[in-house]
Amino acid sequence: MKRKWLVAIPALVLVATAVGLWFSRSGIEGEVRERVIEELQARLGGTVELDRVRVAGHDEIVLEGFRWIPGDSESRIRSLSVAAVELDVDAAALVAGDARIRGAAVRGAVVELGETAPATGVHEDPGSELPVPPRAVELGDTGSPLPGASSVDSADGRDRPTSELLRRAVSLTTGVAPETLAAPLAKLGQVLVDDASISLTGGEIRNAPGVGDVVGLEGSAWLTDEGVLHGEFHGKPSTGEAIHATFDLAADRPVNGSVGLEGVALAQLTSTLPLPEGSTWEGGLVDLSFATRTDEGDGTLRWDLDLDVRELSVSLSEFGHLPLDVDLRQLVTLRPEPDVARLEIVDWRWSFNGISGTGSGRISELDTEPDLRLVLQLQDVPYASLAAGLPPRILPPEWGIELGGTLDLTVRVGGPLHDRSAWDLGWKGDWSRLSLRSSQVGEEITSLSGPFTYTIDREGRDPILREMGPADSHYLPLRMINPDLVAAVLVCEDATFYKHGGFDERELREALLENLREGGGGRGGSTITQQVAKNLFLTGERTWTRKLQEALLAWRLESTLDKDRILEIYLNLAEWGPGIYGIRDAAHHYFGTSTRQLNTWECIFLATMLPSPVRYHGYFHPGGQVTDRWREHMDLALYRMHHQRYISDEEHAAAQSRTLRFAPCGR
Repeated sequence: MKRKWLVAIPALVLVATAVGLWFSRSGIEGEVRERVIEELQARLGGTVELDRVRVAGHDEIVLEGFRWIPGDSESRIRSLSVAAVELDVDAAALVAGDARIRGAAVRGAVVELGETAPATGVHEDPGSELPVPPRAVELGDTGSPLPGASSVDSADGRDRPTSELLRRAVSLTTGVAPETLAAPLAKLGQVLVDDASISLTGGEIRNAPGVGDVVGLEGSAWLTDEGVLHGEFHGKPSTGEAIHATFDLAADRPVNGSVGLEGVALAQLTSTLPLPEGSTWEGGLVDLSFATRTDEGDGTLRWDLDLDVRELSVSLSEFGHLPLDVDLRQLVTLRPEPDVARLEIVDWRWSFNGISGTGSGRISELDTEPDLRLVLQLQDVPYASLAAGLPPRILPPEWGIELGGTLDLTVRVGGPLHDRSAWDLGWKGDWSRLSLRSSQVGEEITSLSGPFTYTIDREGRDPILREMGPADSHYLPLRMINPDLVAAVLVCEDATFYKHGGFDERELREALLENLREGGGGRGGSTITQQVAKNLFLTGERTWTRKLQEALLAWRLESTLDKDRILEIYLNLAEWGPGIYGIRDAAHHYFGTSTRQLNTWECIFLATMLPSPVRYHGYFHPGGQVTDRWREHMDLALYRMHHQRYISDEEHAAAQSRTLRFAPCGR
């Protein structure tokens, strides 16, 4: 009984139209009533009940107390009841044996809906009713589907409601009309006179998915000259402010129409959102308009979506509390060919917390492994607006940062919906117009150009207070540090230090991509400037939020300090082992000498310690030697120093024959 509820009302009007003819032949109300029931039973199946059929006047026929129960467990509709159908007939034509109507009024129609599948899944038959959305969806883990994208078991043991929902949406809008509506629409066209209409008042829909009961449903439908049944209806949902719908039904084309909701609680539409694990949300009102239309030129089906989510509050695992206002406008998707399970997003206008942009993309492989690819674009967006829409944990208010200028940015992101470990991320931006006005953190960075005091926090131990200047015995100015040590640090930690503007876009992109794919903490890959920013202004947490903060602070450092000063600060505050801070202390601890007396091979060893100095210290220093594998690592750094012309051929050859002689380890 697939979708017979779509033609139940037209069938009722068609059968009612013949009532006048049947009356003219029998004149017996009971006999006519039985014939109406028999005819509707044949057309609709299930159980049909009808209280009364009567002629109310010269040109009016009334059917009272109609009720239809499909009797099919797979049908979403549980029952359809109509208080009365009033027909305005053409009396002259009726006398001549031609049943034609000038209009029909349907009063008190009540549709009662019910679930057709358990809450954990959707139907497997693509031609069945609309899918029932899952009531709850568990978040995915590393390498699993994106959060919010899993619920239905498939042949390979993974969950796939996303593909089912998308596939069924396509099926609904492309497969209903031709086989289901052709016959009733053709007959309806034969009995309606020009400009005739079918009106509805006092209608109700009970248990409608997402919106509860809809009351006060009213509107009208009429057959156009082209044989298209056009309808417009509106009502009041119990969980929102308003609902409205239009449709165009024709026998030779997909269903065209629209559905709109206003002020519906987000929790009524979904029980989960695609948020990082550990995040929560509350509130949210949805204004939604969804329309389908067929291009008259090439027959392409287009979907138009207008979505506005307001008054939504989200607590993200990394960002903390974040009020959201999301607006998606003029989202048009295409299905170019009927046999291709693909949607093309050709015009996407979006707004997120006051930041607006455009986009495009596609969702392919709908019938197997859905694959999403999006392109998001920002043009001439004020940095001030961008900063205002960012979560406080990215741009803390206490920093007092005020950004100026505008940004152009294109972001490309996407991959298999059920395997985020295979996603890609890339962007191209014009950052040249960015300016930073005076701010608290800006004043602190400016003070770094001269001597300053800083605190080294040590877990479980008393902090160390140091001064970055000649008054501190641990400090070394850059000019007094062995050039080979500086070169070794550069090739190991940040080969493009003197070329980038504070952060390496490629490394930042890779770090964010790794977090997108795997979730959780952030990977390494920070520039020397970012490490200075982290050590002086940030905590040690490994998140992509901190990565963004590092990039912003690194840009501010590079805008204020020269490269040599940044490198000098880094070499003096970097950790080189347990309780060993600064290159002066490191040279004395490992080799019992000053940095000036270090040979090239010793400089390379110290540089290779930096990624994880406490752990590496325990590996090598107490035992007094490095492993063969670590020597290969050092050989690579030596090759890079030679290749980048930091050392000569002679120095390169001499370093290859060196061995390490550690000072006694006192730790």
